[in-house]
Amino acid sequence: MGIVRNGDRVILDGCDVADWDAMREAYLRRVDRYGTDHRAFFYSDQDLYRRRLERAGRVLAPLLAPGHAVLDVGCGDGKLLEHLPPCRYTGLDLVPEFVASAAGRFPGRDFRVANIMEWTDPCDWVLLIGTSGTTPCLERMVEHCWGLCREGMVLDVLDARRDPGGDRNSCHAADVLDFYLERGAARVCVEPTPAPWTFFIAQKKL
Repeated sequence: MGIVRNGDRVILDGCDVADWDAMREAYLRRVDRYGTDHRAFFYSDQDLYRRRLERAGRVLAPLLAPGHAVLDVGCGDGKLLEHLPPCRYTGLDLVPEFVASAAGRFPGRDFRVANIMEWTDPCDWVLLIGTSGTTPCLERMVEHCWGLCREGMVLDVLDARRDPGGDRNSCHAADVLDFYLERGAARVCVEPTPAPWTFFIAQKKL
C-alpha cells in the first residue's frame, strides 16, 4: 500500500489529475479565476490558509538554523517565509504567476519556476507544506525529496482518518510513518492538528 489512499491520481475541482502538467493546468485555471489569493491554492477560507502556515512555522522553528539550506516545494505566494526563522531559503513552484507574486512580496529572496522532480541540488531541509493534497504521484515526489535532504523533511498531509468522504487526495498516517522508517529515518514526529491535516517531521539523524 502506498502513502496515498487510492494511488497516484488526485481530484482537483472535480477533475481527475494524473500528472504534473494536468496539475499545473488546474492551478492556472484557478489563477485565471481568482488571481493569486488563497482560492488559487484550493483554500475556500483565508483564515484556514493562514493557520496552516502559522502551524508550519511553529513546527519548523526549532528545526531550522541560519545556515540551513531550505527548499520549499510548491512555495505558492511565498507566505510561508513570514513564519520561518532565518535560513537560506529557496522556493520552487510550477506556476509562474505564483513565483512572480512571491518574488514581488519578498524581493531578494530566491524563487524559481521549476519541477521538483528535475531538481538535483541538495539541501538541508525539504518542506512540503500544503502540497500533498493537490500533487499526483505524491509518493515518487516524497521519495525524490528524501534523497535531496541532508537533515530531513517536513510534510503535511490530509489525514484519511478525518476524511470520511474517502477523497483520493488524503493519506494514511500509518503508511506515511512506515514510508519514512523504511527509508532509514532516525526519527519521525507526527503532529496532528485540529484541522484535517497532520504534520510529519522526518529526520535523518538524531
